[in-house]
Amino acid sequence: MAVAFRLFALLSAVLAVSACQQIRETQYLMEVTVEVTRVVVVTATPDAEQTTVAEVQPTATPTDEPTATMTPTPEPEPDDPEDAIPDPVTESIIVAEQIFEGGRMYYLQPVGQIWVLIDDDESARNGVWAFYEDTWEDGMPESDPGIEPPEGFAQPIRGFGQLWRDNEFVRSSLGWALDNEYGFWTDYTYFFGGEIDADGEFIQGPGRHVFSTRAGRPIELIESDGTWTISEPDNGE
Repeated sequence: MAVAFRLFALLSAVLAVSACQQIRETQYLMEVTVEVTRVVVVTATPDAEQTTVAEVQPTATPTDEPTATMTPTPEPEPDDPEDAIPDPVTESIIVAEQIFEGGRMYYLQPVGQIWVLIDDDESARNGVWAFYEDTWEDGMPESDPGIEPPEGFAQPIRGFGQLWRDNEFVRSSLGWALDNEYGFWTDYTYFFGGEIDADGEFIQGPGRHVFSTRAGRPIELIESDGTWTISEPDNGE
């Protein structure tokens, strides 16, 4: 979450400068790509327009194999067995989203992972999911100029694009991208799964991940069976 804290500090500093200069109107636009968060501040004055751009680089260190998920470790069990199941954990995080013909991709900044959601049917409201480490780094090709998408579609770039090009299953399952990737803040919640044993201790098992799509619809990813569901109609996508 170091990137998030630096982002808040940056916004606070810009606000302070704007106040000192007695600027009449300020508009804020946050554009988050898979690897870079750009905070663009456009300040309108009577005579000119001033733009300040700052970039924040996430510090995720990719690995070769997808060995970690966003599964928090529960706190020690209390004495009362009825209270042994940990409370859900909620954090505000940065994610990037891209919609495809056959599903979605999400980049979760805190863990540097790409979560691939594949549609089960034409409703695009449920399906199966898997996660992969984001192995793209600055200096690597952002896209493949030899791949030409059909009109109205897009080739994913950077981390999404590398996974899409290198993994035949992901590419054939998702198809072409329907738009560009978009970054945004969302509340992420992890619900612990498990059971209480005969000694009254909580034994952690598969849990559930819940966050929102860019259109603001809750999306739930279940670890036990590898499925995902958008709980409400998402007319904006």
